[in-house]
Amino acid sequence: MDMANSKTLRAAIFDMDGLLFDTESIGRWAWTEALAEVGLTMTDELYRKLVGKDMASRRRILYEYFGAGLPFEQVKERRLAIGDERERGGGLAAKPGARELVAALAAAGVPLALGTGTERERAQRRLRDGGMDHFDVIVTSADVGVGKPAPDIFLEAARRLGVAPDDCAVFEDSPAGVAAAERAGMAVFVVPDLEAPTAEELHIARAVAADLVSLLPEVERAFGVRLGR
Repeated sequence: MDMANSKTLRAAIFDMDGLLFDTESIGRWAWTEALAEVGLTMTDELYRKLVGKDMASRRRILYEYFGAGLPFEQVKERRLAIGDERERGGGLAAKPGARELVAALAAAGVPLALGTGTERERAQRRLRDGGMDHFDVIVTSADVGVGKPAPDIFLEAARRLGVAPDDCAVFEDSPAGVAAAERAGMAVFVVPDLEAPTAEELHIARAVAADLVSLLPEVERAFGVRLGR
């Protein structure tokens, strides 16, 4: 067995959007509506470029795609407003196994961090409303200045947890997040959301599964714990 894959891990860092919650369907709808209001069209290709990125990266991508005339702030504020409205109306579903895995790791005493490009208040509301308010640390791109695929969010999460990066597991769904975890020197568990895993992701990942439920045996082996299945 590869020594990197036999190492017992001590802490878990979770992405949020597309991994713990089905935010991408709402996000795609909200971006599409907000852009349509200013006469612009969202495409599959463009949305894939936005997935897993923080807002600064999304600003850059949208300007590159639509040009300098894009009223980005207007579109962004509209996207957030209608997206939040739909979420609060009960439209944000937890991903299969998300509540159970987070709660089981917390009960086993594993230190937990959230590493997300989403703004802190929104992330805290989602966790609270979704029954996943078990995290010891929340780190956003605003805390580090640069988002995924840079490793900064995950490295800061490890620092705040007081755990070495190579003792951490990262749970991710997006290529940007997987790349960030690899650059941070962390084990990565991948649950793809919108796209099938690439050959590179399959090579990088300690495990890949269709959902978080299916990851439980691998997680138990990685942490050396029994999670109450």
